[in-house]
Amino acid sequence: MKSVRFSEYVHEISVQQNAISYKTLMPKIEKDSAGKDKPYSPPKLRLKPMDIYKLLRPYVGIRYMDQLKAVGPLAIYLAIFQWLVLNESVQNSSMIGVGLFAVIIGLMPFLEGLKLGLMPFGEIIGNVLPRKAVLPVVPGIAFLLGVGVTFCKTRHRCTSSGRKNR
Repeated sequence: MKSVRFSEYVHEISVQQNAISYKTLMPKIEKDSAGKDKPYSPPKLRLKPMDIYKLLRPYVGIRYMDQLKAVGPLAIYLAIFQWLVLNESVQNSSMIGVGLFAVIIGLMPFLEGLKLGLMPFGEIIGNVLPRKAVLPVVPGIAFLLGVGVTFCKTRHRCTSSGRKNR
């Protein structure tokens, strides 16, 4: 018998779902004068703003809460540290709140891009490299990859700040 965690059970039963019949989703098959099926060309999809909201709300809501859980405790820790250790009140709290909101909103697409763009590279290298190289070579290649990434990042910073590369 498989065990299920209570939190997973509560999550699964709390998700609101609507059942839609397959027949209602599929178009009616039309015949031409020869009795053959006509090719189906679907109508252009038209979404209302409320439909877009309903589609994006679960996806964005989860990512927002993930970033809030990461940034919130850090912000609270720094505010308490400033208040208790430095004996200073938090000034410009509204600007700090706007800044924290901007951090959360900025982290959402950044981390999504990392997950979809760079993480597959790392997973492939991490899975294939140990099978293709002997163990002492693997840390050497990892070191070279790290140096290469650092060099590329430093080189990009130098060119974007206006200094000439040598």
